[in-house]
Amino acid sequence: MAEGPLEGLHILIVPTWYPTPEAPTGGRIFKEYLEAFARGGARVGLLYPDLIDLGNVPQRMSQPGYWHRVREMGLYLWPSPVLRDETYGEAPVVRVRGLYSSFGKKERRIDCYFAWLERAYRHYVSKHGAPNVLNAHCATPAGWAALRLAETLTPRPRVVVTEHTGPFSLLLTPPAVAERTLAACREADAVCAVGSLLRTEMQGAGVTRPIEIIPNAVSSSFRFTEMPPAGRSASGKKRFGAVFAGRYSRMKGIPELIEAIGRVATEPDVEIHWNFFGFAEPGQEVLEKELYRMFSSGASKGMGTMHGIQLREEIARVMRDSHFLILPSHRDNCPIAVVEALSTGRPVVGTDGTGMEHFVRSGDGLLCKPGDTDDLTRTILDLVRSMDRWDARAIAARAEARFSEPAIAEAYARLFASAATLRRERTRPATNS
Repeated sequence: MAEGPLEGLHILIVPTWYPTPEAPTGGRIFKEYLEAFARGGARVGLLYPDLIDLGNVPQRMSQPGYWHRVREMGLYLWPSPVLRDETYGEAPVVRVRGLYSSFGKKERRIDCYFAWLERAYRHYVSKHGAPNVLNAHCATPAGWAALRLAETLTPRPRVVVTEHTGPFSLLLTPPAVAERTLAACREADAVCAVGSLLRTEMQGAGVTRPIEIIPNAVSSSFRFTEMPPAGRSASGKKRFGAVFAGRYSRMKGIPELIEAIGRVATEPDVEIHWNFFGFAEPGQEVLEKELYRMFSSGASKGMGTMHGIQLREEIARVMRDSHFLILPSHRDNCPIAVVEALSTGRPVVGTDGTGMEHFVRSGDGLLCKPGDTDDLTRTILDLVRSMDRWDARAIAARAEARFSEPAIAEAYARLFASAATLRRERTRPATNS
């Protein structure tokens, strides 16, 4: 165990999402948290109640590659919950996986999550000892369940909620779930959110306590690399590379980005090759088809590569060979692609008033109006036509100070310390005046 600001802490992460055959991309950010905490000096583990909704099984089974993922991950569809030891990086993980049906009642699912979490916790402690911090990565079900578990333990660990869910309104229906969500935010020993817009949404929902903003940690694959020189197209245009990483959806601005790409393709002085990493959200597959169609015909033919879902190492490789990231979202919590691009030293074309402005600051890129194709097109062209003024080393240095594993470990050390202080104040016996 390394020395660092988290030395002496034993932290158990309790996520709401984690990679499964049904959702292989879910929870991929937790590796960075595990590594940041471990390198900050803490002992770290993870518990995951893996509830497979029985009603969704037929749809999941029909997905391409599903059974290959089941065999590769060794995660079969057991009718009753099965406990399994795993590792993620060097951290021990306890997963409880099984089929489950809530019959439409979300609060019943939260109760089951708690029961499976308690089983995972008892097993973890028997092998690795008791933690002094439970860090839940969502108010419900993880935060509410972690608090309920903590109240049964002696000594009681600190419970800290890191909220990732956006929009926060997803945790506020039906009323029975909203009650548990707000209770978790109220009763936790400390609360943080991964972005400014998410904090604003939490406050609007009635969370009146202080909410720190601590962004997601960035994978070590994304580190400063010198900006590559602009190339030249066959017609003599300056040629640049761009990366999009995320879901192909309307909320991510794909419709206006498709139109802007077509417009940029007709410009006389610049050419951009677009690299798309991601997947189509259910019900929005037409957008992915439109991207393929755009790069196979018309003015943008041959100017894009559809990479699909890839490991972060591959995204990092393409990012190093590119000149900027584009993400015209309509709202964002802490867009992983943005902090990864900045950590590599690449400027970002993003959107203002969507939460992204908290991360893309002066010198880090340009922001346009969300949902505005004209403004998006102008912003793309402004950025590439001024590429010489973007200081990749300075961009990466600012990002390292905010998103690197040491920076995240320091931020959480302060948050966990404040949680300990608040816990002492809450449990201090009242005195008569």
